[in-house]
This record gives sequence, structure tokens and C-alpha cells, in this order.
Amino acid sequence: MFHRLGISLGFLINLLDFNSPILAESSWMPDEFPKFTPSAVIAQSSQCYGPDHGYVVAETENFLVSICGWDEPEYYVGISKNGGETLVLDLVEADPTYFEARNGQYVYYLVDSGKGKFLGVVKGDQQLVLEPIIRGW
Repeated sequence: MFHRLGISLGFLINLLDFNSPILAESSWMPDEFPKFTPSAVIAQSSQCYGPDHGYVVAETENFLVSICGWDEPEYYVGISKNGGETLVLDLVEADPTYFEARNGQYVYYLVDSGKGKFLGVVKGDQQLVLEPIIRGW
């Protein structure tokens, strides 16, 4: 198969060998790859489904949140870091500084306010959660 593409198997094997002259002389290779803490990797990985884009990918002390969609933001994905429960809800409001999803009486929102970026959960007029975004977005 590779021969039909004009690629030799030896060339492909050399690509896997980072000490080969092909890659050792390449200017595109970084001297050192970036190091990530596990939570930073999680915060930069959207929890969106299939080919959907992560418009917002954020982490708080207790939650991972993604705002996902194809052409535009469509749904909210929230994951509890203390148990792994996942909540997926359609967005009812979306703009660059505010995203809102609802589940019955519960309102889940991400806001970029003048005081910072926050994840909030409200039931009626009672604020249940208000956590600053510590990574992402």
C-alpha cells in the first residue's frame, strides 16, 4: 500500500526514530515537548461528542465543563471531578461571555464577568455553586 503512495517502508520507520538524520536535522522539531499536569490536560480536552467543537473548555476546583457544537455552541457538558457524574444539556443562551443551560429548576451557567470567569448553578433564587475557572477558557 505504501509503495502505491510512493512512500517506502524504510522512510516510515525512520520517521519513528527521533535520532534518524531525517528528523534530527529538521528545524520543526522542538527541543523539548511541553509538559502538562493531568488537570491541565483534562481542562484542554473537550468532552464534546463526535466531531463537535469545544467552544469553551474550562476547569474549576470541582468540575470540568465544555460548551460544544458544530457550527455554533449548542450544548453544555459538565463533569463532576468528585464522582464523575456527567450532565449534558442543550444551551438556552450563548454568547462569547455567557452560556446558560437549564434542567428543570436548575440553571447552569458560565460567565466571563468583570471580576473573572465563573461556573454557577442556581435553583430558583438560591445560588448552589459559584466557582472560579482555574484553567481554560
